Amino acid sequence: MPLVSITTRADGETLTAAKYNSDRNEIVAGLDPPLIEDYSDTATEMRLVTDPGEVGTESLAGTLAGELERIRFILKERGGGAQWYTSNVTRTATGSFSINSTDGTWQSSGTTLAFYRFHVPDGWVAGTDIFLFYMRRAATGAGTTARMTVQVLRHRDNAAVSTLASADINFVPADEQNHLGSIQVNGGSLAVGDFINIQITRLGDDGSDNLPAVAPDGHYFQWTGIASR
Repeated sequence: MPLVSITTRADGETLTAAKYNSDRNEIVAGLDPPLIEDYSDTATEMRLVTDPGEVGTESLAGTLAGELERIRFILKERGGGAQWYTSNVTRTATGSFSINSTDGTWQSSGTTLAFYRFHVPDGWVAGTDIFLFYMRRAATGAGTTARMTVQVLRHRDNAAVSTLASADINFVPADEQNHLGSIQVNGGSLAVGDFINIQITRLGDDGSDNLPAVAPDGHYFQWTGIASR
């Protein structure tokens, strides 16, 4: 329905200059952006998008509705969400990794430390948890258990290092295949700009540790971010 009032004229009514000008002003007023009718009568209509194409293969809009659909498409594409108006999306990135062994594995003797580091980015949704997903694999030989622990450390400008969590994460594989593990970092203890340092230590000299070398075969961090960033 129109968002402006339309005057109805009766058959035989005398047209005066005042009436004529008033009717034309109604049309002009109806072109004011707050009074132009929407293109979101239903959720289905609100979600309509059209790919504008690329340079040389443009899809040209023939109507204002078509222009809106193409703008929505770009918003959806850049935001990465299910719809063009999605607020938050799941994002992933690889942080830095280092390990204090000569062959890049958690070794079977001594103490081996691996460090997974991540910078809490702009666009992270405050208070939501951040996860480290990492691969471990029995690199060589037979055995049942690699004795391992994890510490989650937070580094913040002008503040002492804070330990957010610590736990045992022993590796007990039944084969030499890759196995995906995850470590959850409490988002309530973080702020944009913090550095997360997740330290996974193998206690190779522990009496219950009898597995040869363990290989770290990959990792990524996952967090909830604002769709546009």
